[in-house]
Amino acid sequence: MILSFHNFAADIAPHESWGLHLGLMAMCLAALIAVLRMFLPNIAKDWCVRLFGGMAVGALGSYFVSRFVSNGIDPLANIFEILLLVGGGLVAIGLAAQWRRPQPGLNAVLFPMALVVMCMALLLADAFGPSAVDDSKRQTIAHPLLIAHIVLAVVATVQLGFAAIVAGIYLAQDRALSKKMDNSLFRSLPSIETMRTYIDVSIDIGFAALTSSLILGFIVVRKSLSEWLSDPVVDTSLAMWLVFAVVAVGRRVGPLYGKRVVYTVLVGFALVVAFFAWMSISTGGLHSFERSDTSSLERKENLAKSVTSLGSLTFNSSMHANAMRVGDQRASGRRV
Repeated sequence: MILSFHNFAADIAPHESWGLHLGLMAMCLAALIAVLRMFLPNIAKDWCVRLFGGMAVGALGSYFVSRFVSNGIDPLANIFEILLLVGGGLVAIGLAAQWRRPQPGLNAVLFPMALVVMCMALLLADAFGPSAVDDSKRQTIAHPLLIAHIVLAVVATVQLGFAAIVAGIYLAQDRALSKKMDNSLFRSLPSIETMRTYIDVSIDIGFAALTSSLILGFIVVRKSLSEWLSDPVVDTSLAMWLVFAVVAVGRRVGPLYGKRVVYTVLVGFALVVAFFAWMSISTGGLHSFERSDTSSLERKENLAKSVTSLGSLTFNSSMHANAMRVGDQRASGRRV
């Protein structure tokens, strides 16, 4: 169904399509088993979650290796594959964080959230997928420092997303402890100390990665401060950097401690997501120096096609359901 619905499949090789869809299917199974593990621990096992999670990361990794070998830097030049990298990165970090000790409570939230990110990527694939990358965009980001800039920005995004997910679990665990809730659901969540460690490490790595990314971007593309601040992509990156800076510095020398760090991470992450949505709609993920009037028009047309396709799919599904319901009613009338 995914191959028939998304036209982007025509822009990738057959073996890449297989790797992509294998990774998505493994991700679906991992997310499903992770949620079932919370309610049916005797049936759904942690090793199954890690097995399918590892398969998802491996399949997506093979997809990106093939894409980089055959198409160069194209995967770093479109929102679709950037979101796939973010979703796969969340799973990879989650698996690495619990290498020695499984954390079923973390998996039950992390894997479904990573799946949501990948589904968002699929919805944007037609408008902002591989076909959206042209020669001018390849030439724009062909500089080695710009490639490093993009990679570090993706790493920072993954770290902030992971920290936000853990922060949400932290609040749930803290509430359970304050209310003295004692059941298998809350006992499966990581300890408060473990989650604080996860958050601290993610913030430190993300802060260092995004700071380096911004410095590289400023070095390569030299513009005035007013031009930088009028660029939606830069604004999104600066918003994320401020979140990292406030948390990383505030928890050491400022008033941020305890749950204040957690609330700051969650609020900051929500703001970054809002900035990213605005940036994607208004610019298609392009800096101001990469855009032209023609590309802007094409981007709007592609976005309209994606929305139309999604609406058509929803309408057809609704019509099919209505037809089945009418058929059942007629059959029931004949039986009577």
